[in-house]
Amino acid sequence: MPTGETMAMPPLDSDRLRDEILRTLERRAGTSPTPSTIADAAVSTFQHVAARLSPVIGDRGVEVLFGRALHLSGSSFSWLAADDGYGVGIAAPAALKARLAAQQTGAAAAASVTILVT
Repeated sequence: MPTGETMAMPPLDSDRLRDEILRTLERRAGTSPTPSTIADAAVSTFQHVAARLSPVIGDRGVEVLFGRALHLSGSSFSWLAADDGYGVGIAAPAALKARLAAQQTGAAAAASVTILVT
């Protein structure tokens, strides 16, 4: 590649990405998903992503991305937007898990997909 040129990344197909994330959550949540199993699946998926990102951007970088994803997702799911600091630090996944588990199954799944896509 000549100096000064950058490789353009292909655009993300958000519908395809949502479908892939939903399939991952469905597989991890089991055959009879409940809000609790969806919450477990979402947090597990996030932790997997965080483990891959952390060596590149650091733990604080992962926390910032997680907090930003929660903030942006809060426009669609107001119960995610509560400003109680749960989007920061090591307690964030546990707090998110509790919030997801308190919702109806469909809302927990939709919010989980939105957060992970974001």
